[in-house]
Amino acid sequence: MAAAAPDGGAAEGVPEPFSIERIVGPGLWVIALLGFAAAFWSATGWRFSARLMPQTAAATGLIVIACASLMVLVARLQGKPFLASKTSYEIMGAFEGLSEKTVYARLVVEALWLGGLLVGVLLIGLMPAMGAYMFAYMATAGKTRWPTALIITVSPVDRILSAVREAIARAVAALAPRRRLPGPA
Repeated sequence: MAAAAPDGGAAEGVPEPFSIERIVGPGLWVIALLGFAAAFWSATGWRFSARLMPQTAAATGLIVIACASLMVLVARLQGKPFLASKTSYEIMGAFEGLSEKTVYARLVVEALWLGGLLVGVLLIGLMPAMGAYMFAYMATAGKTRWPTALIITVSPVDRILSAVREAIARAVAALAPRRRLPGPA
């Protein structure tokens, strides 16, 4: 329940009962919780070396969500809204002075970049898609000059692709049947 201001509106720092802030904020936390839980669960049947990184990252995310939830619960039990317990910079951060429409428009643009990366991974594979994404994002959204973006992108992608080629060559050599040369037994 939002505290009323003297003019009849909601008090500063306290969201209105049906504001987008009350829906999107918790919704993003729930989506993150489900994503981390799914990542942790899907890796349970993998070999230890393969599941170590996904489960470590997912467990860290779940711990962060649990700590944030605990902070919100403690604030509610103390009878004060969680947002009211923060300073104005912590509430607005880098988005101070921007309209809600501008913030969500930027969110959509970033989500489209991420979606484009995922489509690229499906169409051309992880490494080429990462290289294309790095270059395109730096050159457009990052406003980096394209020669600089190209130099930054080519170096790590080339090293990674070389490592992948070496690993594939070693795997093929290990799996290839060994031929016995004719000779004395």
